[in-house]
Amino acid sequence: MSEKTKRILLTAGAVILAVVFVMFGAGKFVDPAKWIDKFTAWGIPVWFVPVSGALELVGAVGLLIPTLRGLAGLGLALFMVGAVATH
Repeated sequence: MSEKTKRILLTAGAVILAVVFVMFGAGKFVDPAKWIDKFTAWGIPVWFVPVSGALELVGAVGLLIPTLRGLAGLGLALFMVGAVATH
């Protein structure tokens, strides 16, 4: 596989992941009541709804900036470990 193909695939994957994180992150601001109910059921404080939304949005932006992509990916991966542990 050529370097150009690898770069294109990496960028496409980052964009797809960024879109997913924007959808879920923005959802915590657009319809917070839905998420407050879920977070309460999971035993997570209500104040963490906008915090988690902001972290997802910042991580999504980081995925789109090549120099920050690795750090943003690591941060989002650690954040998702917490989400998996919650479920």
